[in-house]
Amino acid sequence: MRETSQAEQDQVLTRVVTNYNHMHAMSVQYYEVVQVYTVTTKPTRLERCLFIPLQELTFSHTSLQRYKEVLASVAPADWATKIRAANPFDTAVRRLDACAAPEVPTTQDFAGVELADVAASAMGVYGVRKADGSPVKFDPATQQWKPLPTTGLSGGLTRIAPGKDTVWAIRATDNMVVQFDGTTWRGDSGGGYGVRIVCATDGTVYVIGTNNTIHQRIQSAWSNLGVTADDIAVTGKDKLWYSRQGVLYERSGTGWVQRGGSGVQRLSATSDGALWAVVQPQSSTETLPLLVESGATTPVRPTAGGLQSVTGLAQVASVGGGDY
Repeated sequence: MRETSQAEQDQVLTRVVTNYNHMHAMSVQYYEVVQVYTVTTKPTRLERCLFIPLQELTFSHTSLQRYKEVLASVAPADWATKIRAANPFDTAVRRLDACAAPEVPTTQDFAGVELADVAASAMGVYGVRKADGSPVKFDPATQQWKPLPTTGLSGGLTRIAPGKDTVWAIRATDNMVVQFDGTTWRGDSGGGYGVRIVCATDGTVYVIGTNNTIHQRIQSAWSNLGVTADDIAVTGKDKLWYSRQGVLYERSGTGWVQRGGSGVQRLSATSDGALWAVVQPQSSTETLPLLVESGATTPVRPTAGGLQSVTGLAQVASVGGGDY
């Protein structure tokens, strides 16, 4: 702020008050205004700016692999070499003081909490504690599962699905769809019921109803898609996957296309469009991870980074490339 003008003025005024009533005393209170300032502020310089709202982009293993040539072409020489060498199956990218350094990812076990369900979105990683059906959220800072408030929630949960700004779940007592706004749980206004529930990045909610058919929530109502499924996953708006009797299908327009063979048990989608699945080969009793990269149609097995050797999986979840 810059002061551009100043004005001062002094004025002296004398008043004489006389009390002619000598039988009564008179109290006199005197106040004086010493100085009065008038302050005016105004801009001295104007800079024109254009605000363009953009969705925050978080690079994950899949998106880095998909766009690494574009990124490398505009990056400095030393960065370009590291970007081109990055492989989502055997390297991870760690941000450290604005520099990218490749490192081998490791598998970490979080003991002490047994989960009945786990799901993730940009809101974080959420789970359902197997012992009592209580909702929990993973805290990366402490590497611990923290309990969520249960205000308004009668009984436990069987499934949970964090979305864009709301956490959705299925209540264990009656399979009713419930939602959590950050402080309180309440029943779905559309009266939805189901056995599985997922949420897309744009906030669209899908459930597998108690009749095993897929339903989509549209303007507080549920629309039956007429497809029977065992599990379901959403990688984005209108990008829907489901499994039925171990076979994987992808939504294509108004129809469905088979994308995988037998053995698919559980599905989980990432925010960048990739799909993870838990499969059980016919020749084995162990369950293993399976991946469909963003934009791809063929499932593949991770070949490095320890993922291929992980067995006995029940469910997978991913948020921004970090898998659980």
